[in-house]
Amino acid sequence: MAAMAAMADATTPFTERCEKREVDGDGVVHTGEDGAEAGDEEVKAVENLAVGPVLTASEVIQRLRSQLHPNVGTYRLMYSSLVGGFISDPAAMVIPMDDHMVHRSHGVFDTTNLINGHLYQLDDHLDRLLRSAAAAKLEAPFPRAQLRHLLITLANLAGCTDGHLRFWISAGPGGFFTSPAECPRTVFYAVVLAQAKDYPDPRRPFKAVTSTVPMKPPFFATVKTVAYLPNVLVDIEGTENGCDVGIWKDADDCVGEGPCANVLFVSREGVLLSPPFDGILSGCTVKTVLKLAETLLVIREGERGGAGGAEETQENGEQQPLKRRAVQDGIEVKKVRRDEIPTVRSVQCQEEGDGGIEKEEEEEETTSVGAVQLLPPSPSGLGSPSMAEKAGGREVTKGEEEKEEENGGQRTGQGQKNRVHLHGIEIRKIKLEEVFSFAEAMYVGSGHLVTPIGVWDGQLIGDGRPGPVTLQLRELLEEDMSNPKNLVKLDYRPLK
Repeated sequence: MAAMAAMADATTPFTERCEKREVDGDGVVHTGEDGAEAGDEEVKAVENLAVGPVLTASEVIQRLRSQLHPNVGTYRLMYSSLVGGFISDPAAMVIPMDDHMVHRSHGVFDTTNLINGHLYQLDDHLDRLLRSAAAAKLEAPFPRAQLRHLLITLANLAGCTDGHLRFWISAGPGGFFTSPAECPRTVFYAVVLAQAKDYPDPRRPFKAVTSTVPMKPPFFATVKTVAYLPNVLVDIEGTENGCDVGIWKDADDCVGEGPCANVLFVSREGVLLSPPFDGILSGCTVKTVLKLAETLLVIREGERGGAGGAEETQENGEQQPLKRRAVQDGIEVKKVRRDEIPTVRSVQCQEEGDGGIEKEEEEEETTSVGAVQLLPPSPSGLGSPSMAEKAGGREVTKGEEEKEEENGGQRTGQGQKNRVHLHGIEIRKIKLEEVFSFAEAMYVGSGHLVTPIGVWDGQLIGDGRPGPVTLQLRELLEEDMSNPKNLVKLDYRPLK
């Protein structure tokens, strides 16, 4: 009977068991009507808990300050439309528990980099924030122009030259139910983090592992919300497997994205490949990289590009921009000249077979890495660009090329330093099994720039070393990050 009573007690909810016991003034536990044994260890543990006093607002701030962790040293300044001002004390950089962004994940966010006293691609990230907010049925508390002004003012007041500017639109506080109808108004939060440039070294390739965490449904994957539990689990899984990153795959075993960045590949035919953006986040950085990659597109005499055999070659055999066909929003797009190539968007390229390029019939004096062609190395150790490359929308003249050779392969005019060539760019479904046949793989995001992936699921990608296209795209992106047209210069009015 005693054993049966013990079993019954073990299966009774803990809170009910606590209610059936009384404690006298001497701290003696008395058994309730259920006949359970006195002195239950769980009850003793509850009695010994230090619950603490009821605190005033000032006491809360004091205790929060005593609990600050080392990372708060990077928290320079916060803006909150809830309080209508800027907050410099990290202990006060908090949001209410009943904010629906906290307990219902009803909020969206974005981030822009702070580089050498400039905000990089602020407008692109702000636009994406507003698109995410619209998808999440969140109305921004201010017009776009005012949000932009607030972000620039915040960055100016923070007074740091390098770091990150993170910003959120939340349904705001109002209760603990699901519907945002209980929330009086949406709220805008933003924080400046002062951090040194800590981008991954492109000479050290990442190790990646395919994640077992299910991908988000397409709608939620394409909206940048704060519901990041799946992303966190992918990140943890990567670490647990001794890797730098985990990468999603979908139900059809096609490559998705990382927890905070996109992935690109280079085939052995010299084609840059990206998964389609209808089921993953359309990253601002990867879109920039795809645009920059278009400057590397070339075609040689005898090559054919695009569906339906579209081709265009020069009689003198000089290299020229690749012409290809793609389907964009149901419209066939024919790309002809490099200076006419539109921005790469979510494009589903048609099946072109062998990368849409016929193999060259005659070998030229080039060094071949897969099918990526590099011209003979210059004294700097990198191939020099061809005469047919564009320089500000014009041809590089023979005289410029000769002068370039005299300067060790470094172009002194307005030309770009394109040292590698691509034979195509495709945005299509990529089977996981294809990954291991590619020449290069790379991890692309605002926090990683363009970082090579050398090992995936324990298998080498290419020879496991940083590939020439990856390194070239990293260089082009870093140049783009110093391009004035992409930057908002800060005038710095530090807090006194």
